[in-house]
Amino acid sequence: METDAEIFTLGRENLLDHFDRGHPVARKVVSHLARQVVRQLRLLNFRLREHVALERGELDRAHTARVVL
Repeated sequence: METDAEIFTLGRENLLDHFDRGHPVARKVVSHLARQVVRQLRLLNFRLREHVALERGELDRAHTARVVL
């Protein structure tokens, strides 16, 4: 049985206000969000490289792109 859970809710304006004041938890939240964005962009880049290599018939390059994931 799955149940939804909400750990915390913090509005954007409220988070930015706390961040501007230097609140350590707000800085930590923003830091984690930024890391996730970077991680998603890196994964997208690897998938794009793999796709382009496969389209060009470069199986070795496609495999290299997949291994990096």
